[in-house]
Amino acid sequence: MQALFPEIKPYRETSLTRGLHRVHVERLGNPEGIPLLILHDGPGAAIDPIQARLVDAERFHIIQFDQRGCGRSQPLAETRENTLNDLLDDIEAIRAEVGVDRWMVYGHGWGATLALAYGLKCPERVTGMVMSGLFLGRAQDIRWAFGEGASQFFPDAWKEFMSQAHSHKPEEVLADYAARLQSANELQQIQAAKQWARWEVAIQGVHPNQDLAERLQHPHVAISLAKLSCHYLQHQCFLEQTPLLTRLSALAEVSATLVHGRFDVQSPLKGAYEVHSRWPGSQLYIVRDGGHSLRDPAMTDAVMRALIAMSEKVAGDDVPAAE
Repeated sequence: MQALFPEIKPYRETSLTRGLHRVHVERLGNPEGIPLLILHDGPGAAIDPIQARLVDAERFHIIQFDQRGCGRSQPLAETRENTLNDLLDDIEAIRAEVGVDRWMVYGHGWGATLALAYGLKCPERVTGMVMSGLFLGRAQDIRWAFGEGASQFFPDAWKEFMSQAHSHKPEEVLADYAARLQSANELQQIQAAKQWARWEVAIQGVHPNQDLAERLQHPHVAISLAKLSCHYLQHQCFLEQTPLLTRLSALAEVSATLVHGRFDVQSPLKGAYEVHSRWPGSQLYIVRDGGHSLRDPAMTDAVMRALIAMSEKVAGDDVPAAE
């Protein structure tokens, strides 16, 4: 098993003004290294410290940012001017600000959704892609995670998640949560946010992880995670008119590795399998003992190996994406 690299601090932190939003950007590692954009999970979960530790800071120039409305970006949990296209435009603005022409892109969960959408929009800017726990944002994916699918594996957690709901239909569940999260009663807001976060934690991993539970249930994170996830899911991640699967031919020349846990309850393997089957330049690595969480040791190991292999390929070495 690969061990995580030591924790590192950003050598530069900046913020970009983007309409209503101030987007927090961090640069870490070696400024002369391989440029690597890291996209965090969510929507609304903010930069996950574990992701920068998946790669060797001496080899990579790591760029990561808190997406609109979360982490150190402001205003917190703001849903206005917060769509998929807004985030894609932010990525290009960050690339221009950093001054790189092309970069490797890695994303996990929602970050993988965003990575795939970015690759489709700007394939000429991508040297290679690694995506783990890919979520496709289709109606069926939302029904699974917030209805008929995941609830069958975690009926106890689902019961708690649904304790204030008036219907089991996913669209009505989301509407109920949206109303509570926009309540004028701050206590009701935070209670709803923590309920949402507990459900997210429950369906993340094969092995429970206290670090993840504490991070997602922290009030600051929980409120942005719940509000922004609910906002995006109610709009089918702003992908309804342009589903990702129908556009994969645009990535024919881009190399990619998909890393997916066989026991990923939040984002079932079938979605990643469909992407791989339609994308000739992709490789799919199925993690036998993995769930959705990057804190599952098998997932950590697989993603680190995929990132090492892709970096060698980007640098010119023709090596397999994962063993």
